[in-house]
Amino acid sequence: MTATPPAAADRTAPTSHVASGPTFWVGLVLGWSLILFGFHNAFRHVPGLRNVADLGRWLVGGLVVHDGFWVPVAIGAGWLTSRLVPATVRAPVRVGLALSAMLAVATLPVTRRYGATADNPSIDPNDATAGLLIFLALIWLAMVAWVVVRHRRSTVDA
Repeated sequence: MTATPPAAADRTAPTSHVASGPTFWVGLVLGWSLILFGFHNAFRHVPGLRNVADLGRWLVGGLVVHDGFWVPVAIGAGWLTSRLVPATVRAPVRVGLALSAMLAVATLPVTRRYGATADNPSIDPNDATAGLLIFLALIWLAMVAWVVVRHRRSTVDA
């Protein structure tokens, strides 16, 4: 029989946290500063974005693409990995797939060379596709290492 520690016995329902400490206010000021900086740069650097309505359409379009395409793809990948991948390696495979997808989408404009022109080769001087493939290989090498470490720990514990 274990005794309940006195401190645990005296606890009541959790109290609500009031957002009033210095960390909250510093985070609030920094966060809103970054948001305003992002809006300012969006209006200055995104072609075709001239007012708040344009930004609203752009954000709604992003949500539609996210919810209409990426969420079903992620759900499908999760379902497929639960059916096809053994449970012992399922987490590393899912992490590897998620990281690979995010990296591939984030580097799409560079690997497709959007904005590059023949008269200015310095705009995109590096081979982004090779860089993408190297990073994908590093991601999957890390996932293999994760599986190996997990396997070794399970055989040591057994």
